Amino acid sequence: MRCPECEQRNSVAARKCQFCGSKFAKKSTTLPVKAIAAVVGVCFLGFIAFSILPKLTQPNQDLKKIASSITSGPESAEQAQKLKNELDQAILAFLKKNGNMSSGDLLTTLQAQLPTSIFEVLVFDLPRGIKLVEVDCVLQPADFLIIDSDGGPKVTQLFGLDVFDEGRLIKTGSDPYLVLIGHTNADMKKKPNLKAVALLPNGNSVDQSNKLIPPIRGEGSIAFDKNNRDIVLERHLLSTAKGEELFEGDLPFEDKQFKTVLKWTNGKYDAEHNLGSSRFSALYAVASALTAPGEAEDFKAYLNQPARDFIKSIADNPVSEPPGFNIAKMEENKTSSSGNSRRSRRRARHAPSSTSQITYALTSGKRTFEVVLSGSDSQRWTAANIEENTPESASGQMAENTSESANVDDKKIVVKAPEPQKVVVPEKTAEPPRKVVEPPKKAEKPAQAKEKAPVKVAQKPAQVPERKTETAPASAAGKSVITSRGVTLRSGPGTGNKKLFNVGKGTPVKVIGKENGWYKVVVNGKQGYVWSGLVDYKKSDGYTTAVVRKTKPVQDSNRKVVSSTKPGEKVVVVGGLKNNRYKVRTASGKIGYVEKDAVDVAVEEPAFVP
Repeated sequence: MRCPECEQRNSVAARKCQFCGSKFAKKSTTLPVKAIAAVVGVCFLGFIAFSILPKLTQPNQDLKKIASSITSGPESAEQAQKLKNELDQAILAFLKKNGNMSSGDLLTTLQAQLPTSIFEVLVFDLPRGIKLVEVDCVLQPADFLIIDSDGGPKVTQLFGLDVFDEGRLIKTGSDPYLVLIGHTNADMKKKPNLKAVALLPNGNSVDQSNKLIPPIRGEGSIAFDKNNRDIVLERHLLSTAKGEELFEGDLPFEDKQFKTVLKWTNGKYDAEHNLGSSRFSALYAVASALTAPGEAEDFKAYLNQPARDFIKSIADNPVSEPPGFNIAKMEENKTSSSGNSRRSRRRARHAPSSTSQITYALTSGKRTFEVVLSGSDSQRWTAANIEENTPESASGQMAENTSESANVDDKKIVVKAPEPQKVVVPEKTAEPPRKVVEPPKKAEKPAQAKEKAPVKVAQKPAQVPERKTETAPASAAGKSVITSRGVTLRSGPGTGNKKLFNVGKGTPVKVIGKENGWYKVVVNGKQGYVWSGLVDYKKSDGYTTAVVRKTKPVQDSNRKVVSSTKPGEKVVVVGGLKNNRYKVRTASGKIGYVEKDAVDVAVEEPAFVP
């Protein structure tokens, strides 16, 4: 360094001139510090950019991180759901960036980010260059549609499609539809999946499944028909009915397969059901029609004209959904459809054609329907008629009573001597039994006269064996009352017998006998039959009414709760004590079993009824 005073050269590190002794001024450090600070700042910004840019430009980094968390395993259900949502969003971001790759490259790139030990990745090529990506893991399958467009790939997640099977493009007058079929996860009972997606001109897609496809429930298989447009479903009837919540409680029927064809008609799918030929097939059709009268046409093969007419009459007052019907079998009668001609008798010997009529009560909430099924196990069962147990107008009752009174008075009762406590009754009977036991000769003469001109009863053979009705003891003459509104008094013990008139709730009746679960009663001097569950009859040989003492559930034979009881309520004991439980019928019509200590049965226990 040169000295400013004597201009002699000194060392660079010297602080004063060694020749003249002048001190040198201190060197400025401002420039080096700024330079260092600038360098440090550039490095810091570079670090931040290096950390953020991969997340902005490489979504696969997020995908790989989330995949690693899923591989480690979630610690709770809440964390599992959070990871599932994060995974779906990461896959969406990944596909939006890489969706224009070929199917093979896209599959390879995804598999590189998702460990094959935990994830299964599939890529399908669909019509119009559309790709479907399916990612399955321990959480839940996820499906995504990729549609090419001028602005880049359009990616949409499909909900309600677990495992994809097939896809078809259906061209219409407006936007085409992509129809996709599949099923639930393989480790579960397979349930069919079906989606219909509208493909818009701008490359977007809109899920139209709810508008174009009727609801599909139950377990089974699904496939496209030969025309590549219609869809064939094969499911199990009982599991489908339970999935639709049509019925509650125990269903004592075999779970058979049935077939549904979804036909593409006028831009949407319409269902055609082939439910089979069983009794439950007809009951399923009735329950479906009562819930949705507008869809009754889909089940017309199982509804006879009277049943269809009844469905139309309640179109403005259907059963609320879900109905949860309880089924109770009320009566079964066998009839014969063979004629009396020689040719008919000869044909009957080789191929007898007999049918049966079975009456069921379908109860949903406060509404009860009597459904008469007609058919046999060798042919299709159908609903011959449906009636709702509701009161009719007073004028209608008076008119019916007037028209029936003459017929009732003309009927006679014959008492059989060998069995003084049994009343032998012709098919149509109305007067109370007489207690005078006549000699056998006098009792047989009216019976023989009747055999010469047999009484014709609807839906029964011309020659019907005499029906025996157990008479009630003298103590049964006490006051009993009807416990439900609009109870129908009939000429015989079953809904297939002729109506006499309706009896209002609280009406006193006199019980004079019982037969097949029906009481033979006298109401206002007129005699007929009433279903026992609708009569409050506190006698030891009858269907006892009990009072609930404490809250206990009413359960079916499988211990499933079908109803509940409260202290003070009344139930009808329709079955004796078995395993410390009574078989009862609640006020709402539900039938099940209740613990013995829950009810107060003040009379002798009735005989057990299975």
